[in-house]
Amino acid sequence: MIWTTDKMVSLLEKTEISDVLHEAFEISGNSFSYKDNITLKTVAYSESQEFLSTVRSCPLHETAKRYKVRQITENSVVRGYLIVDKTTGLSEDGRNLTETVLLAIKLLLRQTITKKTHEARITSNLFSELISGKITNQESLSSRLRLLSIKFPWNMVVLSADIQYATKNEEIYIEELLTNKVNNFYPDSYIYHDGNLFSCILALKRIPSPKTLEKDILMIADQVNAEISRKETLRNNATYWGCGKVYSSLLLLKKSYYEASQSVLYAKIYSNKKSNIIFWTDTGAFRLIGRCAASQDAIDFHNEILSPFLEHEYLIETLGGLDANNWNLANTAATLTCHYNTIKYRYKKIRDILAENGYDIENHETRFDIAIALRLYKIYIERGFPNEKK
Repeated sequence: MIWTTDKMVSLLEKTEISDVLHEAFEISGNSFSYKDNITLKTVAYSESQEFLSTVRSCPLHETAKRYKVRQITENSVVRGYLIVDKTTGLSEDGRNLTETVLLAIKLLLRQTITKKTHEARITSNLFSELISGKITNQESLSSRLRLLSIKFPWNMVVLSADIQYATKNEEIYIEELLTNKVNNFYPDSYIYHDGNLFSCILALKRIPSPKTLEKDILMIADQVNAEISRKETLRNNATYWGCGKVYSSLLLLKKSYYEASQSVLYAKIYSNKKSNIIFWTDTGAFRLIGRCAASQDAIDFHNEILSPFLEHEYLIETLGGLDANNWNLANTAATLTCHYNTIKYRYKKIRDILAENGYDIENHETRFDIAIALRLYKIYIERGFPNEKK
């Protein structure tokens, strides 16, 4: 193989990674493969069945023992890996070819990221207006969809994930990961990102049975969790999932988004397993408490019941334990891993504080009020305590 400028230009003009690899293979006869770190798809060209079999089926660390693996990074995110036969780099022309292929792939990935970022920014504005209630009728929605060349006449549901402490570059990775996984199940779906919350707007072109939809959603979450756990900078980050109800129009996105985000909040407060998905129908009375939590009446109610205890975290913890154990002192002691006499002492202290404020701890209504106030307290802990009306 004789390396020329014309060959380099030809490779750099390609519009698909597969075309870059194919031409490099045709030029040199050497083996080339690209493994995408987001989609996990592999493209390979080689006359060697061993090479093709290895790059398609073996783990990357095994592949690296036999062939040369070059990591491709963009915006501090590992996008994929170029895999070539080790003999390719033995000559200067072979090294030039490999470097050109690497550059061509990087340029194509950069173009793809720029295009996706632009598209995401445009669709994000639309979804933000729908969620905030600025678009309220079908005529306005249809006009915006036509303007953006978006077709979305299908039923939809929102699946949200709260992925904490992700950096800007990791957020890009997460958005692309979600886009890929979601569209494998439901093509033409979209991702809306706001803070820690990544929301998948699933396009239900066919209306699956509730069991099928639940199964698909669980599989999406499992696949995303598995990928995140492999990424060193994200594997220790907490991820909470929530899913809203299915609605017949994108105009009702606000409802499904609210339900999904509230289900995420429920997962953060009550779920023992951070990878679990909470469906809106699983949240019970929490959906009522969550909806009114921001009202002044709810804030006042919370303060009337719990304000005497807020400076004593151990008493709040004890109240939570008592509520969770039907006010059984022995079970509360076991749950909080405290001595029974300690819980007995705290119970008397709580009883006296409540009595000073006109509440009888033995009264069922008082215990019911405490249960509601504790749930509001947990919501405020996650959302931040609201400012009181002056």
